[in-house]
Amino acid sequence: MTKTKTSLIFSVALLIVLGLVFSFSTPAKAQESETLKIGNSIWGMYGSWEHAYIQAGRWYASDHNMMFSTSNALMKAEKQVKDIQHFIDLDMNGIIVGPVSSTAPAGAIEDAKEAGIPVMTANSDVDTPAVSMSISYGNKNATAALAEEVVKYLKNEVEPVGEVSGTVLHLQGSLEMSIGRQRSAGIFEVFEGKENKKTDKYPDLRHIVQKTNFQKQPGFTKTYNVLQAEQGKIDAIIGNSTSCRGAVEALKKFGIEKGEVFMAAHGGTPPDVDMVKDGWFQRAYAQPTHFYLPIALHYLKLVNEEGEEALPEIGETVTKEDLDISGMKHLGLNIWEHPSWAPAQIKESYGHRWFQTSGRLITPENVDDPTLWGNLFGQAAA
Repeated sequence: MTKTKTSLIFSVALLIVLGLVFSFSTPAKAQESETLKIGNSIWGMYGSWEHAYIQAGRWYASDHNMMFSTSNALMKAEKQVKDIQHFIDLDMNGIIVGPVSSTAPAGAIEDAKEAGIPVMTANSDVDTPAVSMSISYGNKNATAALAEEVVKYLKNEVEPVGEVSGTVLHLQGSLEMSIGRQRSAGIFEVFEGKENKKTDKYPDLRHIVQKTNFQKQPGFTKTYNVLQAEQGKIDAIIGNSTSCRGAVEALKKFGIEKGEVFMAAHGGTPPDVDMVKDGWFQRAYAQPTHFYLPIALHYLKLVNEEGEEALPEIGETVTKEDLDISGMKHLGLNIWEHPSWAPAQIKESYGHRWFQTSGRLITPENVDDPTLWGNLFGQAAA
């Protein structure tokens, strides 16, 4: 063998060895043309809010060449953990978790991170730094804003005028979920001055709390029971919109007309928008529901292509100019035309990034605004 041939063989062998070393030492990242496989676990499916949330995710994934598989946890922590483990076994490129509780899925999410799969939470959050980023809006701020509207009503419309007095029924959600605790805290801070504790901030405000777990039937039953106990003397009701719609049925059964009780509902679904238009709800508060999963999908794609360091940093503000969430028309509508999520503040939650979106107070004056997602999806369904 000649010296030239020996050198050539050695050079080729060296390149092969270096190539193998590089391929094993560098984390693999998805190429732009690769179809990403995303697993999505939702806490449960209860109505129009969850439908819009999931459907928007499916549409966005389809528009952007992603495989999007959803599992329903049925509000069972053990099922959600199994679903996440199943996504890990399938070697998904990313996982989105709409958590049943803030603690139960933590171990499974940590397993996913150890397997090299980025995880984002949406709508609610999980207590672990293994989450790459959480996407939701400021639940506490939203319910605090609704509670302030109740206080204004009591002060200006309930005798004696000028004082904050009256009876308020608070339909409390699930305290096992972070959003339940946050929403309750916002109401308590306005009425009582402290998170989830009774005080004498407003001595003449009777704050009656009934747990309904965000569901309609308990909203009906608990409200009707309180109406009986109080002989119908309730001045205001505040809580999750699904529970508040149950409360409306209780008011009707008790013989109370629309507008006689001030209702402030946390939600902006098509039925909630209709409740405001019909005069049963005096206030509502809308999340950018149809943006949650698309935002998570956008950033999971970015993490796969560029790594987690490409995510926005804590302390930053993300504007509509910074982030374009768009796609094809669906049901004849461009549902992402108006970026109701913007601006978003990047905060810290449980040791990870929290993409805190904006929300919007709904009143009789702005309820017909076509950019409200409840109107968008209501129009699509009509």
